Amino acid sequence: MVDYNVAYLGQVDVRFGPPILSGPVGAGFNTLARLEVKTGRLTTYFPGPNRTMQEHVHVASATPGHEGYLMHIIDRHDENQAEVHVLEAQHIEKGPIATITLNRPAAFNSIDLSIARKLEQLGAEVEASDAGQGAGDRRRRPRLQRRRRSADHRRRRR
Repeated sequence: MVDYNVAYLGQVDVRFGPPILSGPVGAGFNTLARLEVKTGRLTTYFPGPNRTMQEHVHVASATPGHEGYLMHIIDRHDENQAEVHVLEAQHIEKGPIATITLNRPAAFNSIDLSIARKLEQLGAEVEASDAGQGAGDRRRRPRLQRRRRSADHRRRRR
């Protein structure tokens, strides 16, 4: 059994307003929380009013001792838009270090490889920056291209 030190979770914080009906559970999460399990210290990130967040994805860091990054889609309900927020996992209270605006219909109703390419590019840039290397470093690029071919292959099989 692994002894975890940190947990990340979405929650509904009613201090920021009533829950927004969204997603499969009914109420959309409006706050991301980071809990230090052993100390009970809790820090949170609120993306703004009329917004909910989808489940986050953890992106590991190449730097020892760095918690990595969290990426999640933010639904902007009042604008019928969405965006991806990238947060430094250890400092979520500081807000996003990068934001990608998405076209909602393309992001949610179809497979749009241009969005996947933007996310891959951002991930590669964050990883290169985290490792102290320039954005021109291509050592990880072949793995990202294999994933793209795999997505193309799945799309053609349908």
